[in-house]
Parts: sequence; structure tokens; C-alpha cells
Amino acid sequence: MTKILIIDDDKAFRHITAEVLRVAGYEVELAPDGKTGVIMAQSTIPDLILCDIRMTDLDGYGVLKILSKELDTAAIPFIFISSQKDSSSIRKSLFHGGDDYLIKPIQSSELIESVEKRLKRIQLWKANSSENSVNKFFKYKPIASFLSEFFADRKLKALKKKDKLYYENDFANHAYYVISGKIKTIKTDSYGKEYVTDLFLPGSLFGFLPIKDNGEHQDTAVAMEPSVLAIVPKHEFVDYLKREPSFSFALMQLMSENIAEKENRMLQLAYATVKERVAETLLFFHSQPEVNAIENISRDDLASIIGTTKESLVRALSEFKKDGSISASSKEIAINDIKTLRRYSSFISS
Repeated sequence: MTKILIIDDDKAFRHITAEVLRVAGYEVELAPDGKTGVIMAQSTIPDLILCDIRMTDLDGYGVLKILSKELDTAAIPFIFISSQKDSSSIRKSLFHGGDDYLIKPIQSSELIESVEKRLKRIQLWKANSSENSVNKFFKYKPIASFLSEFFADRKLKALKKKDKLYYENDFANHAYYVISGKIKTIKTDSYGKEYVTDLFLPGSLFGFLPIKDNGEHQDTAVAMEPSVLAIVPKHEFVDYLKREPSFSFALMQLMSENIAEKENRMLQLAYATVKERVAETLLFFHSQPEVNAIENISRDDLASIIGTTKESLVRALSEFKKDGSISASSKEIAINDIKTLRRYSSFISS
């Protein structure tokens, strides 16, 4: 029997939706929050997941991000459910990889139609996929496993704070993997002002995009704190891509996720208030593995990442401090009340 997992912290909604699906002939499992939902999905491997977006501790986007990196759960059809009707929420859900977006309250006929379409699509995809097609990719390890193995025992490069790894217009001769620390990439305008174009935390791969065309770096890479990187020469990286098609597919997935994140960032710059963008950025750092506080990032850098002025950033942080959602010093920012902070971010907790 086809198994569907419902992840939602609204008990009444869970049980009403489950009853509709059971009458339609599906086996249904229920999870009262995001973390429980992830555990259940990993252990039972449902055929489809219905997941609320706005949940405490771990929201729907976080659930999908975790499951998309797991071998057994990456291909499960994932339908977001939310009471938010605005177009930005719908666009964000699709940017994050959702297969559909249903608005509460959901009509029974609409629910069944969406479920049937997603299940039919995945069945057709599996039927038409051979062992030599993209379907084979889902049997391989996620990108994180490839990277940790590929960069194991490689030459290491230690950087001090403010050390530059490469400069804009330098030829791209290596791929870099962050073992520890933080790396930012920057561009400088004609007035000498620096803008942060990207940020790389432990586990990140960067510097490889211009490699294939013997291209030049489009920005400058700088260590934000003492950092250690594993480096691989260009020819070895390219040779590995040619030898391991599964790594190429995994890298394509990573690049796709990065594009979606940048598109989402552009949406924020266009539509979100400064407070919403600050809250989103703080929550992003909080969601990273083994990150308990935002450390060693200057207010200027943080403002540049967010796309605002230092003064506007400081005002937003002061408001968050007043309501107790964060505590902050010159060296670090710690999130004390994630539930309160989520209310400021229409993009994460919509």
C-alpha cells in the first residue's frame, strides 16, 4: 500500500487530512513536528511527504533540505502545505525543491488530485529510468560524502584572518574545500567599497566554476577567521569529474541548490524588509551544523551579506536584543529564542 507521511504541528489538521487520505486508500503516518518527521521519513521511507512550512525548531524548508541530502529520501515527492497565499511564499517553496504547494484549508479533491499527480509522476520516472540513467544517481552517496572522501588526505592550506586565497582576475587553478573557518568572496566597486558576494563555511566547495574554461576568478577570496582548506589542482578535479559520473550528478545538484539560494536572496533584496533579511540571515547561520553562535563576522561583512547598511543592521539587532530573541557582543551573536526570531522572517517561517 502506498505510504504517505504528514508532517504538521496542527493536530486537528493532521488527523483530518489523514482521514481523507485513508478513505482514498493510502497508508498514512503522522509526525507532530519537523524533527520527528525527518526521523520517521528516514526510518520508514514513505512514498510521498506532505509537510507544513511554519513549524517550531525545524520548519518545512529545513526538513526538505535534510531529506534531499539522504540517499533513501532524496527522490521522495515533497508537497509543502501552508496557510500563506502570497506569491513570494509559493516561489520560495519551489526554489527549495518542493513538488507542489497547497494552501490551507485544503479541499479534499485538491489534496487527492495533487497526491495522485505526484505519485504518478514518480512512478513514470522510475519506470522509464534505467540503471544507466539519472536514477542511478540516487543510489550513490550525497555530495557531502563525495567531497569529504575526495578531499581526504589532500594538501592543506592554512590561512590567517584577512589572508587572501586568490584575487579577482587570477586564473582558476584549484578547487577548494573548507575544513574549518569561514571564507568570503568579495568584489570592489570603483569607489573602493567592498561587497560580499558569497560565504563558505566548513563543508563548502568553491573556486571550481571557472576551471573548465581556463577562466579567471570573478571575485577575491578572503579568510574571515583562521581557516584550513583542502586544495586540489585543476587537472585532478576535472579528471575525477570525467571518471565519476555520479560525482558529476551530485555536483550538478549542489550547483542547482546554490542557484536557488541566490535567487531566493535576490527575492529578499527586492521584497523583504531589513528586519526580515537580518532575521533570515541569523537563522541561516543557526541552521548550519555545529554552529552555536555567529562568530568572527564583522558588522560590515554581515551588513554586506544581508544587503543593507551597517547602521540599519545595528538597529535591527538592537530590536532583536530588546525582545530577547538574540544576545550580541562585538565578537558574536547568539540566538536565544528561535521561535520569536522566526516571526520576523516572512521568508523562512511563512
